[in-house]
Amino acid sequence: MKKSHTNRGFTLLELIIVMLIISISTAIVYISISIAERKALLKNTARRIFISLRYAKEMAIMQRKIMGFMVEDNGKAYSIIQINNEERDDYQILKQAEVKRGVMIEGEGIVFYPLGNSSGGTIIVSDNENRQIRITVDDITGGIKIENS
Repeated sequence: MKKSHTNRGFTLLELIIVMLIISISTAIVYISISIAERKALLKNTARRIFISLRYAKEMAIMQRKIMGFMVEDNGKAYSIIQINNEERDDYQILKQAEVKRGVMIEGEGIVFYPLGNSSGGTIIVSDNENRQIRITVDDITGGIKIENS
């Protein structure tokens, strides 16, 4: 009876090919997660600003005071303020928030009045890849609308 000596291991070439496939798959997954994370960051920032604008409007109505939304620090932060005297720029900051790195906000200040109306305006939330979300405040009704650009 003859004994056959067959090697049942993997060759170096087979191991290199498997490692290459795993590396390429990992890189593709990492890139996909990174893109999804940046999109989610943009949407999350826009939602937070939308909620802050709604808060300012509701506070103006409930407290019968003039409230405002201000973009600060060259689009890297925003504030909700209670305006005590519009002519003298006398206000009190109620809430301040910074936006995450890679996201910018643009827009004029928006004022909410006790009757629910506002000065109106648009806030644009954008990222480094030119994706934008537009938040519009109606001047007559004070209604706030969020839409992708």
